[in-house]
Amino acid sequence: MSAAGHSNRDIAQRLFVTPKTVEVHLTSVYRKLSVGNRAGLRQALDHAPWTS
Repeated sequence: MSAAGHSNRDIAQRLFVTPKTVEVHLTSVYRKLSVGNRAGLRQALDHAPWTS
């Protein structure tokens, strides 16, 4: 959802969690993928082996 452009608040509402929870998980994903923002996440997902 983040890579699709949804805000943390929107994601949180859809998943019934707090925006802080979304932020914590996205921060972890960014670190693991060595990206710094949503644009980097989108690019990393576009080049993921399972999307080929």
